Amino acid sequence: MSFKKTIVLLLSILLFACVYPTESVQQGAERPTLVIRGASASSMLYVDDLGLGKANQYNGKPNKLLIETGRHNIKIMDNGAVIYTEDIFVSGGELKTISIGN
Repeated sequence: MSFKKTIVLLLSILLFACVYPTESVQQGAERPTLVIRGASASSMLYVDDLGLGKANQYNGKPNKLLIETGRHNIKIMDNGAVIYTEDIFVSGGELKTISIGN
């Protein structure tokens, strides 16, 4: 075998023998969502004592509130009075629907 052919063969072996790292992307589970149904226009939503605005804006049409996996205290107040409170646990893409009144 000629010198050129030997070099080309060795370079080919080296090139194809290289192991290229593989990259994989994993998506975590979807975050849980919260929907409030039947809330009045004046009611306010609190999650873990954090005010998140008017409760009726998270009615699921189209808005839902993304929350973290875990335990949460949900409170809805209207004109300064607590009209709903619940301790919940949500996980992995769960949709938690809270119905007020009716």
